[in-house]
Amino acid sequence: MGRKKRYIVLTPEETQSLEHGYKTGASHVFRARCHCILLSGQGKTIYELCAIFGVLPNTVIAWFNRWKEGGLKGLETKPGQGRKPKIKLENMELVEQVKSKVKASPKQLDKVLAELQSDSNLIMSRATLKRFLKKIVGDGSDFDAI
Repeated sequence: MGRKKRYIVLTPEETQSLEHGYKTGASHVFRARCHCILLSGQGKTIYELCAIFGVLPNTVIAWFNRWKEGGLKGLETKPGQGRKPKIKLENMELVEQVKSKVKASPKQLDKVLAELQSDSNLIMSRATLKRFLKKIVGDGSDFDAI
């Protein structure tokens, strides 16, 4: 007496929408999830799918559950995933503070970082500060635009 094998049974319309998502999806992860559901519809087991996609069984089961609950929309990555930014562009007070400190000493970013840490208790790396400044300016080479 073994475990019950779990497959996804697909209608022709679902297969067509999954194939479209697999071929034209915006992100690699979404395309992989669509492909996984398609292969399950063709009779592949969870363990075969794990070997194909290089993920754990719990991941494949989670994809199955997302498909059952939300269909094609459920396979998309939900917003809010990933690391949150240290400085948001919406926080105008902090953005202006960073701009003024960089304008005062544009060639000494280590000094700017130290001032930000002491004034606003904001700890970040030099690379993070540069990325943020590029977001503000555009290409990162025109500090006069700050």
